[in-house]
This record gives sequence, C-alpha cells and structure tokens, in this order.
Amino acid sequence: MSLRGGCLLFVLAALLVACGGGGKSGLLPGTTQQPGAGAPGTGQKGARQLAVLLNIPPANQQSRARRPFFISPNTQSIVFAVVPNGSGTPTPAQEQVFPVTTPSPCATTGAGGETCTFSVAAPFGTDIFYVATFSVPSPSASSTPLASFVSGAIAIGSPAPGVTPSPIAFALNGIVANVAITVPSPDPNNTPNTQVLTAGVSTMPSPLGITPYDSSGAAILSDAFLAPLVLNVTPAGDGVGLTLNATCAGATSFATPSPVVDVFCASDLANVKYSYNGGITADSSDHIVDTFAVTAEQTASPAPSPANIVLASNVQTSAFGTSPAYNAGYLQALPNNVIAYMLMSTSLTTAEYGTINVSTGTGSAPVTLNGTTPSGFYAMSDGSIWVSDEVNDELLCFPAGGGTATSTVSLSGFMTYASDVTYDGSKIWASGNIVPSPSPIPSPDAVAFAPITGTCTTGALASTILPGDTYPDNSLLMAPQSAGGVLIDGLNDGGAWTVNASGGATQLNPGFTPGSGFGGGVGIDGTGVGYFLFNDDGAAFIMNLPSGGSSLSQLLNVNNGNTYAGLAAFGPNSGAADRIGYADKQNGVLGVVEGPNGATPVTILTTLGDAEFPVYGQTVAISTKGAGYVIYLDLTSNAVTLARTEFTTTWRVPITTLPLSNILSIDERGDSGPFTLTAAGTPPSCYTGSSVVTPTDHSFSLGNNTSSPCTVTLQIKDKNSRSQTVTVTLQGEDT
Repeated sequence: MSLRGGCLLFVLAALLVACGGGGKSGLLPGTTQQPGAGAPGTGQKGARQLAVLLNIPPANQQSRARRPFFISPNTQSIVFAVVPNGSGTPTPAQEQVFPVTTPSPCATTGAGGETCTFSVAAPFGTDIFYVATFSVPSPSASSTPLASFVSGAIAIGSPAPGVTPSPIAFALNGIVANVAITVPSPDPNNTPNTQVLTAGVSTMPSPLGITPYDSSGAAILSDAFLAPLVLNVTPAGDGVGLTLNATCAGATSFATPSPVVDVFCASDLANVKYSYNGGITADSSDHIVDTFAVTAEQTASPAPSPANIVLASNVQTSAFGTSPAYNAGYLQALPNNVIAYMLMSTSLTTAEYGTINVSTGTGSAPVTLNGTTPSGFYAMSDGSIWVSDEVNDELLCFPAGGGTATSTVSLSGFMTYASDVTYDGSKIWASGNIVPSPSPIPSPDAVAFAPITGTCTTGALASTILPGDTYPDNSLLMAPQSAGGVLIDGLNDGGAWTVNASGGATQLNPGFTPGSGFGGGVGIDGTGVGYFLFNDDGAAFIMNLPSGGSSLSQLLNVNNGNTYAGLAAFGPNSGAADRIGYADKQNGVLGVVEGPNGATPVTILTTLGDAEFPVYGQTVAISTKGAGYVIYLDLTSNAVTLARTEFTTTWRVPITTLPLSNILSIDERGDSGPFTLTAAGTPPSCYTGSSVVTPTDHSFSLGNNTSSPCTVTLQIKDKNSRSQTVTVTLQGEDT
C-alpha cells in the first residue's frame, strides 16, 4: 500500500540558542545506515543550534473548512536530521528526537493548541533538512510518521552581530494512512455509502466527499500533498468515471471521465466528480455490470469507504414513428449482439427492416421491403431477409438493401396461410394451416421446408402434416433446433411438436387435452432445451423439452392470465436458460423470468406503458449478450415502440403510466420481495387498493373504479425496508 502526503506548515527560525536535542535510530523515511558519513549530530563541532518554532493546532479545528494547518493535532514528537548537501541520506545516529511535552519545550495556547520550541543541530554550510512527526512521544523504527519533509539546499552560516536571521519556511507533508470517500446522496437502506443511479440514463458530474487521514486519525487538510492521492473506479471502463478540474500546481485535469485521477492538493478534493455515461455493458454471465466502487490507492482501513455506485433497473423505450402507418413489429436476435426488427401493418403491402447494435445503441439505415404483408421474418448471415406472407401464402426473399423480392416461393398446395418462417442452419422452414374448401374441422397444420442453396435460392420444397392436430391455427410459432428441424407451438389449440431435419414430426403432450388450451410461444436455449408457453383455462405455464426429448414437463406457472404472443429463452455463454422473456398480450406487459431453472425463479410482469401486441410470435428477443427486447404498439402515441429491459440487482419502478390492466411492476434481477405498497396520505377515491399478481411478488394490479385516468402516490418497500415513492397514473376501467 503506497503512502501519499498532505502539506503541513511549520517555521524554522535561524537563531543561536543553547545546545539541546537527542538521537534515535531508523525513524525518518529514507534514513539508511551510512557509517562515516561525517555529518555532525547533536553537539558536534562545526554545528549550529537552530531554534525551531512549532505550532500544533487543537483537534477541534480539524472540523473547520479546508485550510492549511501547521501540523497534525495529534503530534507528540518530532524528529530532525540535518546533513550537508551531497552527503546522501542521514544515518540513524544523526536523528534528533524531540518529544512534544508541556510545560517544556511546549506551552498550551489559548485556543487549546500548543507552541513548541526545539533546538536543532545543523552543520555550517549548505544543508539538507529531513523532518518527521509522530503520534507517540518516543517513536521507534516501527512507528508510522504523521508527516515528513525533505528540504532543498539551505545555507547555514554565522549571523551578523545584532541581526536576527530570517525564518526558513518548510512545508511539512502529511503521510496518508487512509482516505474516506463518500457519495452525495447515499441510499439509506442500501449497502452503506451507496449512490443509486438509473441504468441506461446518463448523469451530470456530481462531487464526491474525499477526506485523507494520517495514521493518528487526523484529517490532512493542507494545501499540497507530498504525492498525489490516487482515486480509482472499479470496474474500469463500464460506464462510471471520474473527472477533475485541477487547480494544483503540477496536476492534470480530466475533463473526460477516467477510471483513475490523481489529486495533488487539498483544494482539488472538492473538484473530483463522478459521472455515469448511461452505457450498459455485460459481465461474464452476460448480466448488466451494475456495481461500482470508488477507492483510494492509499486506503488501508477507511471509514467509510469505498464509495459505492449501483445501477437500478430500468426499461428504455424508443419509438419508430408513425409514417408510414406501421402498427406492429417483429424481432430477431442476430450474432454479435445485434437485434433485427421488421415493421408491418395488415393494411400495407410494404415492410421496414433494420438492425440495432446493442453494444453501441446505433441503428442501421432501415430498408423498405415492397410487395409484402409479413407474418414473420428471418434475417440470414449473408444479409438477405426471408419473409413469410400470410396474405399471399408464400415465402419471399429480399436482398440486403431491400426493395423488391428477388425470390418467391409459393406455398400453395403445402399450406393455406403461412404464419411464420425460420432457418435451422441448412433449411428454410415455413409453418401454416391447410384449409380446404369447404373448411372442415379438423383442419390440419403443416410445415414446409427446403434447403438453402445460395443467397435467396432454395432447392425443392417438401412438407409435413403435424400429427394429432385438432383445430386450425392462424399462428404456428417456430424455433430452429441446432441439429436441424424446428420446435412448434400452436396458438389456437395448444398443440406442440418437434420436427427433425428430415421433416419427421412428433406431437408433444403439454399435459392437457389439445383444444382446451392454447399456445403462446416457443424458444430454445444454448443447450438445445426447448421452452413452450401454454394457457389452460386461464392459467399460464412455461414448459420445457429436454434436448432430444419427446415429452414436455411443466417448468413454471408464470401468471394467472391468458398469456401469449411470443417467447425467447436465453442462457449465457450458450448455456442453459437463466432468463426467459414472453409477451403477455392480455395484460399488455412483458413477462420476464429470471433464473427459470434455479431453486427460486423470479417472475415479473414488466410494465410497458399503454402497450398492445397486434401480432403473434417474434415480439420478444434476447441478444447474444443477454439484453432483452420487446416490440409493441404504444396506444398513446400510436407508434410502434421498442423497449429494452435493463434488470439489475437493485430494484426500481421504471414505468409509472400504467397500461389498461393497471399492472405496476417492480423490476430487478433477483428477489427483494415481498414488497408492500402503501398509499401516501389519503388516497384518491378512484384508487381502490392493490393486489399481487401471483405467482410473482413483484407485480401488482392497482384498482381503479373510474372511467377516466387518475393518479395516486405510493410508497413501495422491500423486505429490507428500502423504499421508493412513485406517483402512478391509473387508466380508467372500461364501462
């Protein structure tokens, strides 16, 4: 641990006085054994005795505003060594130790401090002064100095008769033992000394409280430090940094946030500020880096330190606009932490395609796809874009630059309505329903598939009827399997299938009679395990299918509602799923499950505002670095909107204008529940209380018995009494 210094000032008056002083060994920083150096010690011939006047301030003055003090108030001894310039560092035998005692050589001042006069031996000629102070009256070689100083060359000669020599001023530099760093607004119920910021939202620079202390516990509040205080932010480069508007001599300003700054003097302690650039980075588990520490390189046992900065959960939204009048969208996770999107409307025969780099937040220039009304899409690695078109019952392939499709694959004779498209690494797949004329029941569902032979080119098309189907599906949602083939979840009747690379289809039993429930989405994690969303008589479930398995098992009861519109499963580093996202069409929210395969999975219905999901499938995507996205129609602005979930270990209520379902969500990665909601003061008559949405303790349905929106202020507390007060807008109930 390196030691840094702060300045303390005393005055050395060059006056002839009586002999005095004493010796000690190994006390001064830099002192070494140098036998025969020849520099005189106490009482040696050729030495002058100099009177040293030392002013020690009272301890209570340390609480005053920062200004130079003469020396630490806990000083109990001072050590000198004076050697001729050029003779090297002093030997222990040359050290002169003086205890600070009253009444001699010190006297108490009226303010409670002390004034001391010492007689120091110094050889005639040009000398170097070595000085150190200690908090014990008889320091040993193991004692830690409070402050030290090494002078430049000082001429010591005989004064002229009757002439008082001019005082020699020294700047005694404090030796820092520890540094206390504090944040300006600590969260009272979080880890001590913790500042809470919102994930994804940049902040202006804010000052830190920085106080260095010597080994006796006295604050070092002098004007200049022997060596700079080195302040560090860890982890470095992940969004939080320090700035410094330096005023000290020799100091460097840091206008751009840096993970390390050096502070050279006390007047710059107030000029150090922290800021957060709003960036989101992923850790080794592809979770958001959300905990930062600001420490001092000199910190040995700070109280309190380090200063902690944490990011609180958030939902970031951006609108695609309203022209042309797109009212729905689809998402797909691409390699290299990129999300692809497609905008469409059932009233248009054009679509818009683009990508977003999750790491940088930048989007590509969108391209227009002419002549299609998509029901799904798949972006290929060569930049081409395959679209399933339910209206025309065909697959279309567009070049990377958009425009007109360069390839059209008719699905006539294979299916009547093409509801989805995907790619398994070698074959393009389409799913849909076969409806003969007249339409009988049952009406079978099918998949069609063809090998990809080049950009926008395929081989011969083949198809498979899905066995055991009961009702025709207007949406057969698909997820590609890494070994080839697809998993399928049928929306209308809750049918589930696995189809191998050759088209062999096996029906999966979700645990209820097909036809009594309905599906809601399908996804696959990095290990090949499939996840299906189902509804059965108003209860929603997530079920999983082990890799290579032939039967489903219930994983989670996700909520008590009709939940459907798409699902995505994600596992960090291509591993087992540790987060699942799904669209809750009935409630207009995003469902998130953290740790679905853990002992205590956490389900949260994440509020999106006044959201609607006009389409099924592909509404949720999780990037290759774990960023969750959902696309929906904002009923307030009528704009297709993209939302990114930013779950951190610190909870927060990010959305306070609630959807029509009046669901309030407390977002986090982890479980700080159970939570309690209490209305502030007397709640408005429109607010009729809250009830938890089971099985989660993070989501609450807020009662509102009026036909128009109203507001209510709520205090939300977790199990540790950490709280947030929010004013929420409730939507009027339909009458």
